[in-house]
Amino acid sequence: MALSSRLKLWEQKGGIKEEKTPVPAAEPPPPLSAVPGGFLKQLVRETEKETKLKEPESKEERSPNKLSDNLVQQFLLPDETPPILEAEMIKQEVRQKAAAETTKQQVEMKPEKKKNRKEVRDVWYEAGTVWYVHKDGYTLATQLKPDEGTPELPEGRARVKLQTDGSLHDVTEDQIQKVNPTEMDLCEDLSDLQSVNESSVLHTLSCRARNNQPLTHSGPNIINLWPPIHSKTPKSRRGECVWDAPPALSSLVKSVYVSMVGTRRDHSVCVLGRSGTGKTSTSQSFTLALLRQAGTTGGKVTLERVQAMFTVLRSFGCVSSPHSDASTRFASVFSLDFNHAGQAAAGHLQTMMLDKWKVCQKTEGESNFLVFSQLLAGVSTEMKYILQKN
Repeated sequence: MALSSRLKLWEQKGGIKEEKTPVPAAEPPPPLSAVPGGFLKQLVRETEKETKLKEPESKEERSPNKLSDNLVQQFLLPDETPPILEAEMIKQEVRQKAAAETTKQQVEMKPEKKKNRKEVRDVWYEAGTVWYVHKDGYTLATQLKPDEGTPELPEGRARVKLQTDGSLHDVTEDQIQKVNPTEMDLCEDLSDLQSVNESSVLHTLSCRARNNQPLTHSGPNIINLWPPIHSKTPKSRRGECVWDAPPALSSLVKSVYVSMVGTRRDHSVCVLGRSGTGKTSTSQSFTLALLRQAGTTGGKVTLERVQAMFTVLRSFGCVSSPHSDASTRFASVFSLDFNHAGQAAAGHLQTMMLDKWKVCQKTEGESNFLVFSQLLAGVSTEMKYILQKN
């Protein structure tokens, strides 16, 4: 191919000479060698020089091609390994071991990172003090709410931290009630509380009872909470001060009397509660305080006669029980009539539902009616001998 291209070039040079335009004379080719075959060798050499001139002067040095492992292994014994390949194999093994160690470390670090993320993200802040209501009562607790980035609890659920032992509980929102400020622990009227709920009401009543203030207003009503009015022990509740009304009861007496005289309408006061909580004592104190507030006229209703009436009722209708030394076992309705001046002019007492069967049958933990022990206390020694009570 190189020879034919060279011949074509020579033909083109000859054609240029025939043109009319003058052409610079080309240098004559060097003399050909007379050696047989020299003409062809010279053409080949010239073509090689031309190709070398056409190629760029700076050529990138190419790295020698590596022989494949299979080709090298064909010229080696089965137990021999070239030193270059052996070094490369050792490097590969070291790299593989290092990669395996790094992967193990990454796998071990992943759960730790997750834990740290959870610890960082699971942040709760104190939202306020609440009452935690449970089956045994109510306990003071702190409500916790999730911070930004912390997953929230399901709808209708809340998290509280008990102030007694610091334990955490996930409860329903119905088990949480608001707490009033500590300044309202001895509030005289429950209607003045900022948050009126069961736990707050019971807490206020118990605080007042421990402060020897068992009577608490609730709007137009008044609540008496155990322990007794005048003492911490049930047995000593009745005594010299049984006829005196505490301040809360006196204020109720005054409000009832003022409302009755101002409206000229009948008013009623109902005492409710379980046995031994002081219903009879409260009604006695209220009646005597009302008579002192209104005054009496005509001599039919006096403080002494009313006190004697309640003494007889106590003897024939009360028994001794674990709750009190005089638990009433009947129901009574006592009414007072007032004149136009607002003074008590007459009174009427009605008793009902007396437990007469207690005369012949004794209840466990209770005595018979108090009248029997009072009669025997005043009997002479001879009579006690006759009645075989010695």
